[in-house]
Amino acid sequence: MLVSFSLLRCAAQSTSPDGSGGTLGAGSGGRQGTIIDIIGIGWPGGNSGGLGELDPRCGEAACSPDDVSACEPEPGAQGGAGGEGGGPAYGGSAGLSANPGDLGKEEASCQVSLASADCEGSDCDRVATCMPTGTQPADASCLSPADCGPGLACVDVGATVGVCKPYCCEGGDSCAGDTYCSAAPLLGQSEIEVPVCAPLDDCSLADPYPCPEGGECTCTGDLACVVVRPDGRTACVEPGRGTAGDDCDSLTSGDCAHGYVCSPNLGCLGVCRTAGGEPTCTEGQLCQSPSGFPITLGVCVGPADPTSEP
Repeated sequence: MLVSFSLLRCAAQSTSPDGSGGTLGAGSGGRQGTIIDIIGIGWPGGNSGGLGELDPRCGEAACSPDDVSACEPEPGAQGGAGGEGGGPAYGGSAGLSANPGDLGKEEASCQVSLASADCEGSDCDRVATCMPTGTQPADASCLSPADCGPGLACVDVGATVGVCKPYCCEGGDSCAGDTYCSAAPLLGQSEIEVPVCAPLDDCSLADPYPCPEGGECTCTGDLACVVVRPDGRTACVEPGRGTAGDDCDSLTSGDCAHGYVCSPNLGCLGVCRTAGGEPTCTEGQLCQSPSGFPITLGVCVGPADPTSEP
């Protein structure tokens, strides 16, 4: 049974005026978080603030790439970007016009692209707009964005062709099943990474990092097993350097070192075992399991020795 609200409140040193409990220090960064922060841990799933709060990697957005109906023709719309009779006008959340031509019944979708064709490099401005689209489903091959169906990006996976992957510009809630919100470069534009749903590895946090020569590890090379979803599920990603209390942006931002997990509210938190085995938090800390975490997994909360490892 996961740690309840009442048990989490026991970790507080005092009660705040709003009744949410006292504050808990979280490492060398000197961050403070209320008990409510610990319960919520600052891991929002999806975007609820409109186009202005999409992932920055999706650029200046006139529509949401996650929304498969963002570029559907408005009822009764006539004409298009090509002029009278040139094609349907596309509205939805985009409020734009497009002339995709004869591409089948799915004619346009919201996609991320460079704002200018003359720009090169990762610092180029990006936009999310209605563009010609295809009908290839998720995980099918593609040669250009126009091959993938609505809601999908054509990304480079190191093969001779790309693969259609669901966008997650609105956050992790856009990823269904055994996937999480990661990032991959657009096919043909390796400097442009966009958020897309990638498969989970369900690796073990107990696996050594780096994997020793001749060892049997799910994650090999420069990859480490990291918590990538609020329910505690894991994937092999390249870890960062952040330790207790260091700033981080999201679960999948790659800011925290191996053995830590990112809470945007509290910074990098040490991952711990809630029962059994040797203590995995520093003296004075508690191992608390956020809502949704597996029964054996938690994060270290409370004052931490900045020189100690979890």
